[in-house]
Amino acid sequence: MSGPAFVQITNGETGGGTPETCTFPGANTLGNLIVVIAISFNGGNSNTFSAPTDTAGNTYHLAQFAPNNGTTDGSGVIYYAWNCKAAGAGNVVSISCSTDINGLEALEYSGVQNTLDPLDNANFATGAGGTTSVNLTTTVAGDLIVAGAYSDSGQTTAGSGYNLRGAQVNNTLIAEDGVFTGSGSVAVTSGPVDTVAWNIMAASFKAIVQAIPVPFWAAP
Repeated sequence: MSGPAFVQITNGETGGGTPETCTFPGANTLGNLIVVIAISFNGGNSNTFSAPTDTAGNTYHLAQFAPNNGTTDGSGVIYYAWNCKAAGAGNVVSISCSTDINGLEALEYSGVQNTLDPLDNANFATGAGGTTSVNLTTTVAGDLIVAGAYSDSGQTTAGSGYNLRGAQVNNTLIAEDGVFTGSGSVAVTSGPVDTVAWNIMAASFKAIVQAIPVPFWAAP
């Protein structure tokens, strides 16, 4: 089996409202990872998000909350469901918050650890001007990194070495991913370089460990 791989994405484009939903176009495969990224431009740091639900009955865990940095860039969350249930095309993901959901992305991945919680690390960063960037520290090689970035003026491109997977129509929120072949500190970036407030959050997930065949002469 190869390492982590992108399977599919769905998004909920919205100008506001709660709950917000999105629907996977294809079937979800048993044992895969589903990552949900949501943002809200309202409510400031008092805004609270509820864990997502879906029609397949998966359980979602919080990986990261990114608070509003004091301007209008909003707050956001990354949730994930590991070892997901098999579901036919049309699995509907729903998330709510105490104000409005202004952007939603749901992504499915294969090749991620599914016998134990795969979350390795998560982090967020906020800023105003300059490069949209956050640092993650992974503990093992081969982690899948999934990130969501958003700003007052909009994000449109993935950072160097990352894949753009989803962008809201109004460019408010993008989703990106990549596999970090090393371990330790890694920068997660997006673009373009912004002149106003921005927020980025990222989470890393451990890959399935490949079994090493035992030579017959080494068997007890």
